[in-house]
Amino acid sequence: MEMALRESEERFRAVWEATSEAMALSDPAGIVLAVNPAYCTLYGRDAQALVGHSFAIIFPEPARAEAVEEYKAVFANPEPPRSFEARVLRPDGTERVVEARADFVVRDGARVAMISAIRDITVRTRLERAQQDFIAMASHDLLTPVTVLRARAQLMQRRQSYDQEAIASILEQTTRMERMIADLRELVQVEGGQLALRVAPVDLGQLAEEAIARARVQTTVHSLRLEAPENPIVGRWDQDRLGQVLDNLLGNAVKYSPEGGDIFVQVAAAAGEARLSVADQGPGIPAAVVPHLFERFYRGAHVAHDAGLGLGLYISRMLVEAHGGRIWAASEPGAGSTFTVALPLERGADR
Repeated sequence: MEMALRESEERFRAVWEATSEAMALSDPAGIVLAVNPAYCTLYGRDAQALVGHSFAIIFPEPARAEAVEEYKAVFANPEPPRSFEARVLRPDGTERVVEARADFVVRDGARVAMISAIRDITVRTRLERAQQDFIAMASHDLLTPVTVLRARAQLMQRRQSYDQEAIASILEQTTRMERMIADLRELVQVEGGQLALRVAPVDLGQLAEEAIARARVQTTVHSLRLEAPENPIVGRWDQDRLGQVLDNLLGNAVKYSPEGGDIFVQVAAAAGEARLSVADQGPGIPAAVVPHLFERFYRGAHVAHDAGLGLGLYISRMLVEAHGGRIWAASEPGAGSTFTVALPLERGADR
């Protein structure tokens, strides 16, 4: 009997150690009694930092007291929820969304411990959010060009004749829809972890020249100028993705300075970073708006009605961060705006 019990315990421990699902054992007060390796990996802490302490250490400090109260309520509930979700905070500052299922160790008819099985559902949550946002945006933003398309088509049908103005409007609206759909496709890729960078040596100055050539096609009232050092600044980046970022920044510079003027693109390197900036002479951006520019679906009241879904700068930020870089904006009402991208350089690459 004793041997059978020992073998059963060994099998349980082997499963406990090897399972990819995070698991923890905790007492009625929420003090952690045991954790498996997957639990430590998920929360970015070693077992010594977890065992003997409140499970609530995985939550942001302001939320810990409430988490303990909810834990005790679940422990005492004769019919606890089958599962529940929570946002937790790792020591490195990253936030994860987890789904937990609870069962209980019962002795003499009383619950003496909770065993929790936890899964990281961060990616799934992002995908679900993207899907919900897609539905919300599609019902509003995509409806507008569809309405215009129908109205123009009906007009030509009634007149039974070719209408150049109607055709131009139809083409404009289809282009707008294509841009929105492309942005939403990019959103799903960057938030669903499906973004793969094709890294190769890239000359940042040449990349800027090519983007400027594309931007000149969009305007006849702007002068686009490039300032770059004589020695090429070369780094290992994804040329297409960085071109996409620069196209977006230049497109915005053209769009939001409709009166024309100079648009300056500067390429430089310093302190182990390559820097690429786009400056316009437009009306500038209100100070209260600047911190939100790179947020998902953000469209400030200062932008035009047909400004799109508010994804361009958000996607640009995600692409830059995928390279290990940073992107930010500086602006002053009436004095234009400057958007800067900083990318890590290999040692010696800026020489």
